Amino acid sequence: MKLRQWIPTVVVLAAAAGGGYYYWRSTGGGEDDRQQILELVAGVERAVEEKRLSSVMDCVSQDYQDKSGNDRRALQQLMVAAFRDSQPFDVLVQVSDLQINGNEATVRAEVEFSVGQPVGMGGSTRLTVAGKLRREAGGWRVYEAEGWEGAAQEF
Repeated sequence: MKLRQWIPTVVVLAAAAGGGYYYWRSTGGGEDDRQQILELVAGVERAVEEKRLSSVMDCVSQDYQDKSGNDRRALQQLMVAAFRDSQPFDVLVQVSDLQINGNEATVRAEVEFSVGQPVGMGGSTRLTVAGKLRREAGGWRVYEAEGWEGAAQEF
């Protein structure tokens, strides 16, 4: 009889724990903002090398706009054209600065990019890329970037 008295309490506690776990995972799983942004940068690096357009675009805000006049759609079209190249891409990214201020962040990275051969084998392009990010539903997203335009010259 005493066991039956505890069943509702156990069910409520299990539901609360499950809800707390879900909230914890959906808000970043306990990772700090810096780690989340560094993982985003590494994910974009891998996605570009693997020419996975959707994985790159998952990291770009719906209202992306840069100083060159590119919006999200223009950025996507540029990547579609670039990813048609049959030669492999090699990208090496080194984050040189990361500043986080609440729900916004800036990141600066030194990027070496090469088409058809590994980075460092001669014909690579060196870029300094600066991006502005903000925390949106689902994580951090890039809403403005500059310095990447030099990679477009490879095509």
